[in-house]
Amino acid sequence: MILTRKQIRLNQGEKWEIDESLNIGMTLIKQEVIKNLDDIHNDLFSNQQYAQLAIELDKQLAFLFKTVNCHRKRTLSYISCWRK
Repeated sequence: MILTRKQIRLNQGEKWEIDESLNIGMTLIKQEVIKNLDDIHNDLFSNQQYAQLAIELDKQLAFLFKTVNCHRKRTLSYISCWRK
């Protein structure tokens, strides 16, 4: 896949549009990590807490992957335009 300068537009630092399900999933992942970040950085997070965090993050990733599969035709259509 070769992309030319003409095809790539970053919109001068503006945020890219994303669909609602991706926004929800990524926001919930961010909230879970931020909620625990101080304890993680200060080595106060136990193995049990890491295991629980992994479960919560896995739930959000499963949601994202399920959503992508539900919108597969639209996603594949979008990707195919970049391959031309």
